[in-house]
Amino acid sequence: MTKSHLLFKNAVEHTNMEDSTYRQLEAVSQSAIKQMLKSPAHYQHYISTPSEETDAMVLGTATHLSVFQPQHFHEEVVMMPKFDRRTKEGKAGAEQFLLENGNKISLTPDHYEQCISMTEAVRNSPTFIKYTETGNPEVSIVADTAFDNVKAKGRLDWVNHEHRVILDLKTTSETANNYGIKKAIKKSGYDIQALYYIHLMKALHPDTEYRFVFCFVEKEAPHGVRFIEIIPSDLLFNCMPKVSEAFKSLSKCLTDNVWPSYADGITYIDIE
Repeated sequence: MTKSHLLFKNAVEHTNMEDSTYRQLEAVSQSAIKQMLKSPAHYQHYISTPSEETDAMVLGTATHLSVFQPQHFHEEVVMMPKFDRRTKEGKAGAEQFLLENGNKISLTPDHYEQCISMTEAVRNSPTFIKYTETGNPEVSIVADTAFDNVKAKGRLDWVNHEHRVILDLKTTSETANNYGIKKAIKKSGYDIQALYYIHLMKALHPDTEYRFVFCFVEKEAPHGVRFIEIIPSDLLFNCMPKVSEAFKSLSKCLTDNVWPSYADGITYIDIE
């Protein structure tokens, strides 16, 4: 990977940064740049509109904690009993529970059990054990880009410097066969994330090549686990031009303070 192919430079690593602090950093995340790939209007809406956490997102957050930082799981995650909110007693019980546990991640009994089962499946994998014997969870990186008015940031699930691997956990509703994984990658833009994080690490360690490895775990039993790495040439030739153009467009939008959506008029497309 030559310097001309790098997205970022002058990176700084933070291994103990709180998630809330990371989110407040004025830098562009891989999730935000995916919105920029739709249109500047989508990006502006994404960064200016707080999104509500869905049940799936809460389950994913709890599972990440359980997998990578099990020592903190029982401090930060609780199982919420079933309350019949149609009754006065049920409403009062739910309100009291949230009052006592409002700063923790609350999971329904079904999701709590699902979280534990997925965690066991992942943590029992020999590949997972190999790559997490050493390393750090929740590594935050901030870097400069080629544009003075744009910085980039990323929060990596796990970094193993010994094996030079970035490990990223994905809970998936798809079957973790090749078809299901390709579908999930395309739908969620996981290839963009892989490219982004590889380049953040390259900016941090210019003389070292890091691999980005996905750990996919199925949400449904028996919670199959697969480790996937996207072919580097696909990232270079398919993702790199799009992400580079997105940063260029973002820089211009920030300078002009103009955030257009899709182009007006009729566009012909080939659906083959």
